[in-house]
Amino acid sequence: MLGLLAAFRQATREPGEALRPQHYLVPAMAVLTAAAISYEAPDWRLHAISQLVMGAAVATSGYVTLEGLIGRTRPGQEFLHDAAVIVVLLGAYLAVLNGLPSVAARVVLIGLVAFLAAYESFNEAVRGDARAALFGLLVAQVVAVLAFALISLQNIDSGRMAAVLLIGWYANRGIGYNLLKNSLTGGIFVEYLVAALLCAGLVVSAVLTR
Repeated sequence: MLGLLAAFRQATREPGEALRPQHYLVPAMAVLTAAAISYEAPDWRLHAISQLVMGAAVATSGYVTLEGLIGRTRPGQEFLHDAAVIVVLLGAYLAVLNGLPSVAARVVLIGLVAFLAAYESFNEAVRGDARAALFGLLVAQVVAVLAFALISLQNIDSGRMAAVLLIGWYANRGIGYNLLKNSLTGGIFVEYLVAALLCAGLVVSAVLTR
């Protein structure tokens, strides 16, 4: 984190810009997720893979942020950033679902992770506007309710639950992001509608096969 701070301070003439918390949310979540997976990992290979994957997420997120601060935004960087967020979210969901026995603790932590990831994205869209927190809370609420419903069903494997939660987050975050940027077109809406239908299909499949 200190390395990222030093790089970001060198990249911008506005010292306050390098200190904006959202620049560090994804890297911090990646570090915590890697620690949680390693703590739970029964095999050293899983520990090594988690460190490698989350390290790549930190590097990717930091690279995209640094390029933005320098003013060298390029096509594909948004995809790289979203890929890093998705990897971190999936790892975090799996760590929470597998590592905590309490239903309440799992639901709260899943909602918190969903909020932080969504807030980071929304904050970039509106540059610190209070709407970023509001939209982040809406996304977190939907994901937390979905998590509670899935956990309550019982006998659904954590991998499938994590996939459903990730797709649910992706669809809600995507719609919210484009609403904040006034860029929600018919094509974009259909994309996220398909994601929502896929999420519903996975839930139905889980119920029928449990």
